[in-house]
Amino acid sequence: MNMIQDFLLQIGANTKDFQTGMIAGAIIVMISLFLVLFFSGICRKEKKKSEVNTADETDKNLEKIRKLEQEVNRIKNEKGAIAENKFNEGAVYTLQLLQREGRFVDFIKENIEHFGDEQVGAAVRQIHSGCRKVVDENFNVKPLFGGEEGEKISLDNNFDPSEVKMTGNVPDKAPYSGELKHKGWLSEKVKLPKRTGKVNTNVVYPAEIEF
Repeated sequence: MNMIQDFLLQIGANTKDFQTGMIAGAIIVMISLFLVLFFSGICRKEKKKSEVNTADETDKNLEKIRKLEQEVNRIKNEKGAIAENKFNEGAVYTLQLLQREGRFVDFIKENIEHFGDEQVGAAVRQIHSGCRKVVDENFNVKPLFGGEEGEKISLDNNFDPSEVKMTGNVPDKAPYSGELKHKGWLSEKVKLPKRTGKVNTNVVYPAEIEF
């Protein structure tokens, strides 16, 4: 303890200036510590605020992405439904044309068991003419293979499976050589007549009422 007192006396600790300087230095140190703590608190608050803002922006972006995905799925479903409806309408419309030109549906739905072959044959001739007209005018159907049935046909690995049906003892690998049993048919165009006005697309043929 005496050594500390002697040291303080040697450096002039008992003088008024020294004491004043010590007090001023202490005040400066306290102010410095206060400022450090104050700005540290501000920095922490700003950092926390920034993190909160970043999290909010992330949530908002994720919500936008979810809404966009929902909208895309909605559009896809609508387009799928429209495409399916158009396909169904075209199929029924084809039946309508076959019925209008060849009375095809009437013939198919008729019970012909009690009719003789001559009666059926006479009806088929008229149906054949009308249905052929529909197929030629609206679908332009052509043979897939130009050869005659019974001719030898050879196929390599690049053939289209949707165009060829293999039957019998099919080889394990190409070339595939066989006999043409059916030439197949290909529609080179689909051009159905345009309908106008409001119509029930499920009606194949309207009922007829005579007055």
